[in-house]
Amino acid sequence: MRPYIAAFTAIILWSAFATLSMPLRHLPPLLITGLALLAGSLVTLRHISAWRVRWSTFIFGSGCLFLYHFCLLKSFTYGSVPVANLINYTWPFLLVLMSSVCNGRKRGCFAELTCCAIGFIGCAVLVLQPMTNGTFEARNSIGYGFAAAAAVVWAGYTFLTPRFEAHSAWAVGGFCAASGLAALAVHALAGPSVELSARDVAWIAAIGVGPLGIAFVAWNHASRFCDPGLLGSISYLCPPLSLVILRIADPTAVIDWMTLGISMLMSVCGIFMSQHWRRGALSS
Repeated sequence: MRPYIAAFTAIILWSAFATLSMPLRHLPPLLITGLALLAGSLVTLRHISAWRVRWSTFIFGSGCLFLYHFCLLKSFTYGSVPVANLINYTWPFLLVLMSSVCNGRKRGCFAELTCCAIGFIGCAVLVLQPMTNGTFEARNSIGYGFAAAAAVVWAGYTFLTPRFEAHSAWAVGGFCAASGLAALAVHALAGPSVELSARDVAWIAAIGVGPLGIAFVAWNHASRFCDPGLLGSISYLCPPLSLVILRIADPTAVIDWMTLGISMLMSVCGIFMSQHWRRGALSS
């Protein structure tokens, strides 16, 4: 699979993550995290030999997957799922920031960050709209804090993955299996006892195979061959796409197509303007 096709595949699948998680809000986040990650690891079972990587790579990958999904699913238990999901999607901006600052590029850096900020503002339009309609509560800030933590973890994972040893994209299956078992172990020790219905199992399987299985393999492949800044830029498509899927999944929801259109337009403009400046800076 070509790197950029892999990146777009992961983005589309992740955009459905919040929608697939909504029917599972009554379950403990650690239980969902553990079972879904284990289901995701099954996608790579045919390539189990690729799971063998250095311990440093294994611990880093497994730890990031565990922290990210625990924080994200925890954020969905507080307040508005769409808002928490969109705050989580500030990670593309953080990824672009890391790529520009940590790589020591000065020429075009300010212009590139300014253009990417346009895409970020497009995301913020969607976040601020539900927060200004009078339904915001103080307890929501806890969930939004978890969502922000998830964004930091995923941006760091994507940026730092190429710094480790070269490994197959299928190695992410081992990360999923290890982090899934860790989540289930913690839940068994400290979590409440719950019974899963057939419907719950079906939704968890869908999350595992899609956003936590195929998407991880595709993104791991893309992160090794694509520029982190470019990955961050195109990932601005996640927030509007995720909101579209959330709205379609809820027939009773009223879609503000004007706000959504403005957000998507700003996101796309941010992507193209950022890459225009990036190519200019690198060619110079």
